[in-house]
Amino acid sequence: MAEQTKAIAPYTKLTELVREEGTRNKFIEILGPQKGSAFITSLLTVVYNDDNLRDCEPNSVITTALKAAAYDLPIIPELGMAYPIPYNNRKSGKKECSFQIGYKGYK
Repeated sequence: MAEQTKAIAPYTKLTELVREEGTRNKFIEILGPQKGSAFITSLLTVVYNDDNLRDCEPNSVITTALKAAAYDLPIIPELGMAYPIPYNNRKSGKKECSFQIGYKGYK
């Protein structure tokens, strides 16, 4: 049970970050009110459903999502347009997330 709580902790922090007015407003500023809210919802779903992404530093996930939003690309991996890629940062010793444009994302 303790391991499950440990794995959920970064996700909980991510949801708190997304609920903050400044973060939410940044997505809305980039994508507009309706699209921004939908993008945030899809981001949280993608992260929750991927164990590796769920363990990533929340700020790196937000940064990755903002990059995808700036390119107006959905971050849902199944669509093949943009991918949040988890990796272990050897310098910091933490799991982080980076942005990768998919082949369908090139227009």
